[in-house]
Amino acid sequence: MNPSVSLENQLLVTKFYVPVTSGALISRPRLTSLLDESLKYPLTLVSAPAGFGKTTLLASWSQSLPASSPRVAWVSLEEEDNDPWLFWMCVLTALNRQQLECLTPLLMQLQSRQSLSLTILLGEVVNLLAKQADHFLVILDDYQVITEQQVHSTLSYLLNHLPPQLRIILSTRTDPPLSLPQMRGWGQILEVRTNQLRCTVEETLAFFKEITDIQLPDETIQEITARTEGWLVGLQLLGLSLPAHTDSLTLLKEVRGDQRYILDYLTEVVLQQQPQEIQATCILEQLTASLCDTVMEQSGSQQMFQRLEQANLFVVSLDNKRQWYRYHALFAQALCYRLEQLKPHQASLLHLRASRWYAQHNQTTEAIAHALHAKEWSWAADLIQQKLLPLMSYTWGASKHELITIKEWLVQLPADVMYSRPQLCLASALLVRQVVSDSLLKDWLDVAEAMLSTQTDENDPSTIKIRKDLLGGVLTLRAGLKLYEGDGQVVLVVCQRSFALFSPGNLVARANNLIIQARGYAFTSVNDAVTAVETGLQAIALSQSTGQSSLIIFTMAAIASLMRGAGQLHHVYRLTQQAIELNKQSRDPILPEVSRAIALQALALCEWNKLDEALALVQERSRLALPTGRIAFVAYIYRLWVCSPVAHCFIL
Repeated sequence: MNPSVSLENQLLVTKFYVPVTSGALISRPRLTSLLDESLKYPLTLVSAPAGFGKTTLLASWSQSLPASSPRVAWVSLEEEDNDPWLFWMCVLTALNRQQLECLTPLLMQLQSRQSLSLTILLGEVVNLLAKQADHFLVILDDYQVITEQQVHSTLSYLLNHLPPQLRIILSTRTDPPLSLPQMRGWGQILEVRTNQLRCTVEETLAFFKEITDIQLPDETIQEITARTEGWLVGLQLLGLSLPAHTDSLTLLKEVRGDQRYILDYLTEVVLQQQPQEIQATCILEQLTASLCDTVMEQSGSQQMFQRLEQANLFVVSLDNKRQWYRYHALFAQALCYRLEQLKPHQASLLHLRASRWYAQHNQTTEAIAHALHAKEWSWAADLIQQKLLPLMSYTWGASKHELITIKEWLVQLPADVMYSRPQLCLASALLVRQVVSDSLLKDWLDVAEAMLSTQTDENDPSTIKIRKDLLGGVLTLRAGLKLYEGDGQVVLVVCQRSFALFSPGNLVARANNLIIQARGYAFTSVNDAVTAVETGLQAIALSQSTGQSSLIIFTMAAIASLMRGAGQLHHVYRLTQQAIELNKQSRDPILPEVSRAIALQALALCEWNKLDEALALVQERSRLALPTGRIAFVAYIYRLWVCSPVAHCFIL
């Protein structure tokens, strides 16, 4: 199978479709000419509030480009794209769909979440694009949903090194935290803002004359333009409401207040005329016939979409096959508000149906979101547990954005639902301990330990094994948290108790337990460096039995740190060298675990006053130490090196 096809199947393909505009459009040559200039700039920023036609303008313009223009790679962004790896997977997939298959190896690295620094990866993207004869244009729509700083910083890096073969357009409701002043100073950015996107009087006249076929006096057109401030969605709402009134001038005189109140009034007028089945689909961010049929418990959704398109009722087709749609955000909000007013108890049922559909189609994240909206807590807990267990197999767990999302899910679950699932409590404690309070973490562990300690399924050996492994995991995590309190005896007692619970084949859990025991000997009141190292060597042996390179390297680096504390610098050097060599031999070219081994080896060289070798090691290997959370090691080495008296002599 083509790897790029496999990657594409893991993402919603509609993210890469240029939205298909339904109905007729007014001609806006002043804006299309402005966008034509965008091909001369590395970055074009289209920034305006919702409803000013950013997406419609970019979609119609990009589809009208001549064949000689750059190939357009479109990405419709969503909140889940705050995960930096997922964000760049989407961007590279969009480019890959434009016959840029040289990016497939980099996509494979992103998919497997290899620890290659995103900066290094984007450098390779730049080098590959610079060799291409074709030119490409990436349009990132709805960039305002991106709040993760690492996405902004990596995008800034790409913009600073952009080859002539690539241009980028950002469509956003708010200005992104990029170096916009600097880019303005260097003449590297074209900006299309609200004042430029506002409909002029001439465009308002064309809208009512050509699109709605409504004849209004010139002074009325000027009044509409002024009162809506050229807001395109406001014009559309007004155009929909006018045919229902015989005296449009009377209607305009009755509509008073600022733009927000005009929207509220017109939305109410429009919605009263729409069929009831539309209400049921307002809870969905994206619409397809099968999903809507399930939510409404009836057939005919595809025909409903066609009617909505023909009525130009704020529905946008997301693909050329007319299979996926979405409502305009403001229209969907108005529909949901009306649903709450008319049928306040129906929304939960609709969310549950949507959740079941998404679960059947292996889209667990969406299924969880709808289950929580439906307040179906047991079903939501089952889905969250289903989502969490695979993440526990990752060496470095989930990304920061994933952790925050998981935390937000978990805190919505009632206590009795959460506490009836010891496996969910343990998985949650392991994964999100960095982003939850100590009290909540303690509650999860207390409940899990109590339930696992009192369960007596003595007639089922497999159940007994699972229960003991889970209880061992709870106690090991508790012992690890106790390390920070410095009471080594408590740590060791809990570790030894939990170690005895693990089944012989649970090598990963046993190895992690021994690492905590070794740290308990070394870093607490016990203060027994010799036993710490001996215990650590047992952990290394167990980790080697697993055959997992990342675990072996992690364990070696952890024990090398204990050896350094015991003054065994030659052992530190040999062990870290083994870890570095193992990293070279692994199928994953770069593992984040090796960064700590490199740091420890460089520190040993510093202590032997081999500063030039330490610096060479850091310079050669620093790119391996750059993944998130590991840059501190490099900074630490440089700080030690620069602060040493010998280093000052060397610099001079």
